[in-house]
Amino acid sequence: MIFHLLFIFNLAIFSCQKEPVPEPEPPKPTTPKLDILWQKPVSQDTLEYYINVHFAQGGQVLYCTNLSSPTATIQARNGENGSLKWIYNSFEFPVSSFNLFSELFVHDEKIIVEDDGDVYCIDYLSGQRLWYKKGFSSPLGSNKIGNELYTIQTTGSYPNTTSSSLVRCKIESFFEGWDTVYTRLAVPDSFPIFNTPVCWVNPQGDSILVFEDFQGYNGSPSSAGRGKSYLTALNLHTRQVAWRYDGFKGSYIAPPWVDEDRLYVTGSSVYCIDLNTGSLLWQKPIEGGADGSLVTHNDILVVQGGQTGMWGLNKYTGDQIWYNKDTDGNVWELILFDGIVYCTSSGYGRLYAVNAETGATIWKEQSPNRKNPKTGNASFANAGVAIDPERRLLYTADKYYVMCIKLPEK
Repeated sequence: MIFHLLFIFNLAIFSCQKEPVPEPEPPKPTTPKLDILWQKPVSQDTLEYYINVHFAQGGQVLYCTNLSSPTATIQARNGENGSLKWIYNSFEFPVSSFNLFSELFVHDEKIIVEDDGDVYCIDYLSGQRLWYKKGFSSPLGSNKIGNELYTIQTTGSYPNTTSSSLVRCKIESFFEGWDTVYTRLAVPDSFPIFNTPVCWVNPQGDSILVFEDFQGYNGSPSSAGRGKSYLTALNLHTRQVAWRYDGFKGSYIAPPWVDEDRLYVTGSSVYCIDLNTGSLLWQKPIEGGADGSLVTHNDILVVQGGQTGMWGLNKYTGDQIWYNKDTDGNVWELILFDGIVYCTSSGYGRLYAVNAETGATIWKEQSPNRKNPKTGNASFANAGVAIDPERRLLYTADKYYVMCIKLPEK
């Protein structure tokens, strides 16, 4: 900014007949500090924890600790003052593969969480277990769409998978009565894989499920998974494939983004697909790849690069509108609220707020607890953010503390 001001200033000097009186250079803008309303240690011993802040609603914030550990917990705090409401840690068979953040969702004041094939239903308000289902035949690992859960079931074991099916059930059915909506059989030397689906309703009122349909290759680990990848659109009313796009390269991590009749998906580039026909509308390469979630604001698609910052693209053409080099790599989820994109990064462990319209950095803050020698490695890292829109509060964590930040008024 200062470089550009000096450039304009010097240009004015040389373009005028009379040399103007020098004006003082404007001061550098100061970075606004976080308006932290409260912060509470995750434990009284102030040990380091892996924390993901997950959900905020009804004056309560929900988060998880020790995501891949036998001591994993789900915890809830009062969103207004940070007081601890409950802790749930009564898992039957804690295992090292536990991943609360990706296998947990809230529905109708109930928390559903899966632990290596076992499903728990926990009351959101009290933290009491409502029911437990042992030996669920397929981990959740996919997506909740409305009041239904979609997941993948396979036959055979890798590398000898013989088929993959996309299945669904109503959440209220206690995970019984799975409905198979799509199946693909393996062909010689290959196995089918599906990725997280998203749903779009076409002009005729039919729900169209879109997902990555990947053909992996059997063989040595070095060659496995290097097959052809498609985007497949399935009409849930007719159970027929509506279209298939075969120009998709790579594999998305965050689910695709649906905006009106367009699908945005990240892979080797950012792709924009016409949901009516499956045709490619535009493709935009992103330096370092794009691996995070996507959001749209007015006519702007916001994309986080893998290691190289954040982009604002024209959602109709893919043309670059702005670029923000401040955000680090390894950003998982972008949260849009009131025209501002919030996220955390494991690159430098910062908390970011970026104006979605202009790309200007509002926040680029590290945890204030880094100044304390006992918590010197405090980092927002992969904590993510949860926002209570009614109270205009943002919740995050820094490995030691869960904190509540007041968002500015409109």
